Amino acid sequence: MKITLNFLYIAIFLLQESMQDDTGPTMFDKKDFKATDEADALDKLFAAEKDPKTFNKIIDILTGVSNKQRLEIVDAYQKQTKKDLPTELDKYFTGDVEKDNDATRSNLRDLLRSPGEYLAVRIDSTLTKKGKDETYMTVLCTSTGDELKSITAAYPGIGGKKSLREKLDKTLDDSDLKAFFLYLIDDSKAPLRSNAKADDKKTEDLLKSVPSGDKGPCTAEKNKPFFDMMAKESFDQIKAVAEKFKGDIVDTVANKCEGKLASAFTRILRFAMKPGNYFSDEALIWIGGISPAVTEENNIASAAVRIVISRCEVDLAGIKAAYFSSYKRQLKDDLKLMVYNVVTRTLDQIPPLHGSKEPIDEGGEQSGIHALQINPSRTLLATGAKNSHDVAVYRLPTLDPVCVGEGAHKDWIFDMCWLDDQFLVSGSRDTKLALWRVDDDDDVTLADDGIDADDVIVRTPSYARARALSVKVCRSAQKNLSRKLPSAQENVCMTVQQDGSIYAIGCRSYTLLLDTRTLQSIKKIPARYTGCGIRSCSFQESILTIGTA
Repeated sequence: MKITLNFLYIAIFLLQESMQDDTGPTMFDKKDFKATDEADALDKLFAAEKDPKTFNKIIDILTGVSNKQRLEIVDAYQKQTKKDLPTELDKYFTGDVEKDNDATRSNLRDLLRSPGEYLAVRIDSTLTKKGKDETYMTVLCTSTGDELKSITAAYPGIGGKKSLREKLDKTLDDSDLKAFFLYLIDDSKAPLRSNAKADDKKTEDLLKSVPSGDKGPCTAEKNKPFFDMMAKESFDQIKAVAEKFKGDIVDTVANKCEGKLASAFTRILRFAMKPGNYFSDEALIWIGGISPAVTEENNIASAAVRIVISRCEVDLAGIKAAYFSSYKRQLKDDLKLMVYNVVTRTLDQIPPLHGSKEPIDEGGEQSGIHALQINPSRTLLATGAKNSHDVAVYRLPTLDPVCVGEGAHKDWIFDMCWLDDQFLVSGSRDTKLALWRVDDDDDVTLADDGIDADDVIVRTPSYARARALSVKVCRSAQKNLSRKLPSAQENVCMTVQQDGSIYAIGCRSYTLLLDTRTLQSIKKIPARYTGCGIRSCSFQESILTIGTA
């Protein structure tokens, strides 16, 4: 029997352990814990028949204890069996247990690492992508001094014996960002980020350093007090400065500072002010590709995985509460691909479709669903596959899988459009358009390498793989006219009125109307709820429809 169990099952266990409080951790030390007993139980389960019941018992053991206790189990297992527990887990989840098990093995290995080692692994895997994945930035910007120390101590063991400082120095191209992160992790001249409470006098002094003017200085050379605050002051102190600041300090810093340094500083400010909201927004980027925090460059791959694993013993309860408050949905429910039946008011889970290029690399392309489109005859649904570079097609109304379109894109697919019932165009952040032909034929003959989509909850038939008929690189357009918008962040959607007289542009917290002839602002329409990002807009004659996150 094959079992498909990726991050979802593990995440739900870590999320459901929460106590009554809506702040703090969700995982605690297990009472009456004996590492030797847990190690013995695991060894017996590895020798038992491979079935869902055995599988779930293994997960129960590893997710029912704290990280410290898991590490004790690893030591006890080594002493009792003379075997390495991570290696035995790899063996168990290979072959007969499931065809697509690399994500499961990766998640379980991550649970057996210390917090510092786990985050060091995530930083290392994303630094190799040369800026395409900013996980390294969000981890460093949201870590306390103690956490930074544990990450830098663990890094040489996973980074080819190189220090984190050496890796950052070699990898980062933005000189200002590089200087900031090297200073952030350097404790030779000044201590790492403090954990001290805010000081009122210091708050008043630091307020004067917040950049202002047409192009506010943000670098160490031009504004050392502000640079130092971002790198070394406690998050509580930074929060106090942000609350005293007259205006939106995040927007101010984003507009006054330049380059990647502005991105790092706004992350620190948003996290310091509302850490739960910061991570809940980041989780939604991965789950669905939309949130009040998402921008074109805000690529945080597998964010929900990292957040649940790294924050479950810190503040995951607060993140869950913030997620529900912002989006009126439970985080554990949004880790699933679901369909809502408006007639019966029920939810059904759909298994994600896998391409041939599994496993998805750690931190890689399993980055949520960004588009859904139904063909004109309403017989096919096109959406994102498990790999966000691929297209998944389902038959309607049964939602049976038809095929996976792969190989055309090297980055996330953000939109799709059916030209007719057979031909579909997809658009990706890799600047390419791909044309697909989909044959909705129940009697289609599948290739020998068709992929089996068996799932623990929903069993589905095999489905084929499709290749793009044509791929077009879109880089030849020339700019005729441009205008700097009032908001420099999160201008993610745009539409034009049918008569061509008005542009509507969705921004972070409002919709901006522009005269198409002059590009002058006509009106700002604020979002109904503060901080609720505009994610879609469309005109129907004189009526403008606005969609929010």
